Amino acid sequence: MKNANKIIETLKMNDSELDKMVHIQGTKYDRKVKFTEDDFKKARKMLKAGRSWAEISKECRIKVRDLRYHLDPVFKKEYLTSLSGKHTGKDHISKQNRVSYKRHLVAAGLLVV
Repeated sequence: MKNANKIIETLKMNDSELDKMVHIQGTKYDRKVKFTEDDFKKARKMLKAGRSWAEISKECRIKVRDLRYHLDPVFKKEYLTSLSGKHTGKDHISKQNRVSYKRHLVAAGLLVV
């Protein structure tokens, strides 16, 4: 019952308060993709063995673009110069999107302040 009261109180907060109080970074609900150095070591070995970017991508479950960004300095330089502005991706997480996601997690009882 104590948890239910906390959930209700949290859901009554305005967006800014909720965003400050509910933290998802570093939890299993964090939506950022994370790669480890072990992932890239495996990919480097496969590259040296002559495997294609597509094969490595499929086996390591990392997008070709992300692999090349981290392992191919020429690709990284070209990619960074092709960007215009702060963020050009389709999957940019806006404040409203982030707050809605946090509200959903709190309402489901998955995160408690």
